Amino acid sequence: MSTSDPLVSVSEMPKAVQPTVEISDAKRIPLSELGTMRARGGPGSIENHIRGIMGEFAVAKFFGVPEKVDDEIYEHGDPGYDLQIDGKTIDVKTVDPRANNPGLMVDATRNIEADYYVLVQELNANTYRIIGYAPAPVVKNADVRPLRLDGYAKRLRVVEQYDLFPIPSYIGVSERP
Repeated sequence: MSTSDPLVSVSEMPKAVQPTVEISDAKRIPLSELGTMRARGGPGSIENHIRGIMGEFAVAKFFGVPEKVDDEIYEHGDPGYDLQIDGKTIDVKTVDPRANNPGLMVDATRNIEADYYVLVQELNANTYRIIGYAPAPVVKNADVRPLRLDGYAKRLRVVEQYDLFPIPSYIGVSERP
């Protein structure tokens, strides 16, 4: 086992211990509008952009910093991360509810900019499960595979669940003090 391998991987943990975050309709509606605006003129579907911003919010809410969600619209994509928490950068990847045992997928044509990459799964429009995370070196050394997503052929770094670190639900903060 190397220092980049989790002691216990996500694949060995029951889903019940993975943090689940509820997003109220009052927050979901403006986030959906932001996701729709991000999708205009860019690659990817509106649905995927909405799912992405919801996953970002779920992670920020879990860590007690929902106000840190980036609401910018970037002409050429974000800077390679979605959140900054305690001086660390986090890129969130959110998959749809139909994915069975999803892996963390990161565009292989872009530089690894974030310190950590977090995999989130939409369970329904208001509920998101934080599956786990990988530090940048794990993502950088992940297998690169050609995959077809959103109608585009892409080269993606894929970190399977057995290489993801769990985020215990007890470390989350639902509300900031």
